[in-house]
Amino acid sequence: MGFRIGMQCFETSEAAHDYMLSQLPPTISQDGQILRPVKNGHSWELNGQVIELSFPECSQAEQITQGFIIGAPILGLFMIVFFFKAAKKLIETLGEIGGSGDD
Repeated sequence: MGFRIGMQCFETSEAAHDYMLSQLPPTISQDGQILRPVKNGHSWELNGQVIELSFPECSQAEQITQGFIIGAPILGLFMIVFFFKAAKKLIETLGEIGGSGDD
């Protein structure tokens, strides 16, 4: 099992924390102090306190399966359109070949 952030699945909690917290912009407090999370070893801290976030679980295999379920009908549709266009072109070509001998 992994950890989900948006549509991405990370294998470890540390990777999920790195992705999420490294994107946070610094904030300036009312007294002018810059607040931003800092990575200390394997954990993230804000003003000396360890930040522990919780993420929903996900599975790489589940995401691949869902991608296949969504992508297969779309791919099938493109293949049907391609074959119809190819058949139309073949019929038009056969019509030109058959029609040119009648002159």
